Amino acid sequence: MTIAGMSETQKALARRAMGLSYSKTPYRNHHSTHPAADGYPAWREMEAQGFAVGVANPHLAGSARGVQDGVVFSLTYAGAREILDEDQFRAALANCLLPPEPDRPRTVYSSPSM
Repeated sequence: MTIAGMSETQKALARRAMGLSYSKTPYRNHHSTHPAADGYPAWREMEAQGFAVGVANPHLAGSARGVQDGVVFSLTYAGAREILDEDQFRAALANCLLPPEPDRPRTVYSSPSM
């Protein structure tokens, strides 16, 4: 459930996940991170707001630095709508935005012990 709009920090992370740092047209929809990364709390908040979905991937995010509990986040339709204009949203539908999965089970992540 969406509870509020995205913050400027969240919008910047979302734009990067959609590839808008390099292109005017969205061409991807993912961001790999881990609990020790700066942007991780913002992604978790986007997930709680319904703007993103995270999938655990312990072998991807941060593994080179010995950090476990990696997560790959993707924007939902609601998240994409927050940052894309209508033409960009149509392009995202064609290129990289997956259809919503209302019955998809949510993965619960726990904070690592420090």
